[in-house]
Amino acid sequence: MKLYKLKSFEGNNLLYILDMIIRERLHLSTCKYMNDVDEGSWESIENRDDDYIEKGEKLRIIIDKTKFTCFLQEINNPLMWAHYAGGFSGIALEYEIDPSKYDLRKIDYHGTPFIIKEDMKKVIDGKLYPQDLGILKQKAKCWNYETEWRLYGDTNQKYVENIKPVSVIFGVRHSNYIEIIRDIAKKYNLKRGHIHPVSDMNYEIFYL
Repeated sequence: MKLYKLKSFEGNNLLYILDMIIRERLHLSTCKYMNDVDEGSWESIENRDDDYIEKGEKLRIIIDKTKFTCFLQEINNPLMWAHYAGGFSGIALEYEIDPSKYDLRKIDYHGTPFIIKEDMKKVIDGKLYPQDLGILKQKAKCWNYETEWRLYGDTNQKYVENIKPVSVIFGVRHSNYIEIIRDIAKKYNLKRGHIHPVSDMNYEIFYL
């Protein structure tokens, strides 16, 4: 399936972009580095007794170690380019991902999940993953414009290897890094394209 990553050139992002193209790998992160303060949280539908608190503490450790990387299903919303691609001066990397090869899941915008002790224990015992319960897979409805998917990895895994972008899509604003990224994309046989507004709240990709 076709998925995207939006990247700005701010901070160390240029190094991440080069790493993604040249080394053909994706860095896995944890909920600590996400911009949603509710990432990794859950609600209780039971009394918070000592047993619940103990299991909750163990579950918290597992959640904080869970690795994943984020994709977008669509990049035609200008809000996404404004928020995640340096105000339209960054790029999008397009991927063709086989869902059968990875633990790839679409984010549900149903709000924070409700968890019972029985399910906590299943995660603690290794019978379920946090994302099986909706943790790190459900977000508030206000985030639904992101059309997000996540690829989950192992807790000791730093990268997803051997996963190459198929194209580089440029924003509508100029950046000093555009020319070098265009040359690198050409060298590594990636399609090049750019986004162009077709209405106030909709952009389309035009390939070169």
